[in-house]
Amino acid sequence: YGGFSPKFLKTGSFLDLPLSVRPSHLVPMLAVAKDNLGLVKYLDSEVLKTREGKNVALREFFPEAVGEQWELITAGQRVQVIKKDPKKGGVL
Repeated sequence: YGGFSPKFLKTGSFLDLPLSVRPSHLVPMLAVAKDNLGLVKYLDSEVLKTREGKNVALREFFPEAVGEQWELITAGQRVQVIKKDPKKGGVL
């Protein structure tokens, strides 16, 4: 399942993302969101899934699964880097 954390590292601070945003970063961030709207919608839907929604997705791969018997853990994390671009405003 997709998730979200404002930490840049698994052991980072919840302030990593908020403290990194500068006014000059807003245009590239919004340009990337606009150019990747499908990805933004997908990640939003993943983050907002209820436990039952995650169980339904699990059963797509393992139909006999009983979701309550499964433990949710953070398996990994990555940071998306946004670079300013003179033509697009910003790119991943």
